[in-house]
Amino acid sequence: MSAAPRVAALMATELHWTPARTTHEIDHFQKLACGYILEG
Repeated sequence: MSAAPRVAALMATELHWTPARTTHEIDHFQKLACGYILEG
């Protein structure tokens, strides 16, 4: 989860995303990933 902003920045560069799109993708990923995190 902590890597999401960096990965999104790399993808944004390659895919020519706007800053708004990048933020949206980070938020969407984090919401989706929360459903897969197991509490230990």
